[in-house]
Amino acid sequence: METSLENLRRLTQEVAPLDIELPAPDMVWPLEGGGSAHAYRIWKEDRFAVILSVVDSGQPFARHIHAQVETITVLAGRLGVKMHHTGDMDEALAGPENVDVVLGLGDSLKVTPGRPHSVYAMDGEECVALATTIPAAEGF
Repeated sequence: METSLENLRRLTQEVAPLDIELPAPDMVWPLEGGGSAHAYRIWKEDRFAVILSVVDSGQPFARHIHAQVETITVLAGRLGVKMHHTGDMDEALAGPENVDVVLGLGDSLKVTPGRPHSVYAMDGEECVALATTIPAAEGF
């Protein structure tokens, strides 16, 4: 049986959009230079997580990731979530105890620009929710 970490690594290495049913977003946030981020509140007992899906805006990839991190932080603040973001899987799983959600960008910096990549929110050792960015050409 896969551990949470193994499962999370496997999910974040997917290159095809994940088959996850999402409600209408709680917030839509335009990104500088085009495209938009969609945020969802996911409740888990008395805490909630934020997942974010970004429609590819055609920006240079490093800037695109930077915009994601900034957008995630702003959205989390507006939704009242104490955030911590990291690209390190082990750190994401350990997660600081004084935050509601740890959000990781996984291996997204290694993914070919313009291809889907995963964004996940963590609550302790459990993957609360997962979204995958989808290039605008493929729809959202």
